[in-house]
Amino acid sequence: MLLYSNVIMDQRLFNILCTTERRRMTGGSYIIRCQDFKGFAEHCTKNVRVHLYSHDQLIFKPNGPNNNTDGWKKDFNATVTVKIGLAPKPRFGKLFMDVVDRYTSFDGLDSQVEVIVQTKYHAQDQFPNRTYHVVEHWYNSFPEDMLSSSDIPKFELPKIQPVSNMKMATVWTNMKQLCPTLSFANNSDVKFDCINERFGIAGWYQKYFNRSTASFEMQRLDNLLQDPRQGPGRIYYELFWKYNLLLVPAKTALPEKLRYGNVQRAVSQMRSGVPVLLEIYGEVLEDFMDRYNYTCAYKNTTTATTTAAVAAAATQKHNDEGDRSTSARKYWTLDEAVMAMKESPEIRRKCQKEGLAIAADYSPASLVERELRILGYDGDFDCP
Repeated sequence: MLLYSNVIMDQRLFNILCTTERRRMTGGSYIIRCQDFKGFAEHCTKNVRVHLYSHDQLIFKPNGPNNNTDGWKKDFNATVTVKIGLAPKPRFGKLFMDVVDRYTSFDGLDSQVEVIVQTKYHAQDQFPNRTYHVVEHWYNSFPEDMLSSSDIPKFELPKIQPVSNMKMATVWTNMKQLCPTLSFANNSDVKFDCINERFGIAGWYQKYFNRSTASFEMQRLDNLLQDPRQGPGRIYYELFWKYNLLLVPAKTALPEKLRYGNVQRAVSQMRSGVPVLLEIYGEVLEDFMDRYNYTCAYKNTTTATTTAAVAAAATQKHNDEGDRSTSARKYWTLDEAVMAMKESPEIRRKCQKEGLAIAADYSPASLVERELRILGYDGDFDCP
């Protein structure tokens, strides 16, 4: 075991401790908010070092009588603990708890601890008298793309063309909720795949590619999966690129996410360049629309309109920009939205462009820099 007490810090650096319980260190939250954060922070700065330890590795040697540790020299400028509180100690520097998706209240959290949340609502509801900071999840693509400081993706964008039969998919990990259904009468020429798999695309991606006719293609995908610059994120994008449209429903079966969650799933798919159709439901997504007024969005209301009426309503909503204001917007239904996007490559191109611009606001570079400033780092930040 590598003991924290044996680590000698270079005091010329800005040292950050990112920690949690040992059992949480293999979870997605710690991987994103600590391991990935470390990679981006150290890639984009010259003098930031992020140290990764579990709570049980934070072993202090006695410092004089009564095992008093208050006399220890402060090694860390700031400490972030993920999903669980930590008692302040001088060596921790300024102390933060990154709540991520732990939605219950925290009893006994020291008053000095500031919290990092995904939305203001989480802080207002659960931490009403505490200093808080909002740092959303950045989009997920793959390392070669995510380590770039450019808003331009490190891949060729899919071309948006007219289609007679549209291929659409929902790709998510949601064992508590079924995918939406389309009206067959209005969308008989739409093929909709519901890809609802568990985490770990390496274990299931092959069944969504044609293995019988192109063995070289499977070898190419296997090579991408093993490439540290590409990896699982690139396989997700290869899967997205098989479709003309990606449908991102709200996770209505998980009500806490609707108020305390984030839009990472949507912006990650937007970054791929495939047009995204987004369901709007809950405070997080309503706030997203207030900020961006994204064109390709719908609300899940049922209608009994005919095919012609659906098409007419879709065209009217696209053309009438006044009705798309954030305060009085007339949302498409799911059927209307799918029909409009099938019939109009211009709408899909518009949503591709809007989605890429939105995703740029959720880049690792911008959000990691935001968190570093919150933690107290005031040095240069430049991603090569």
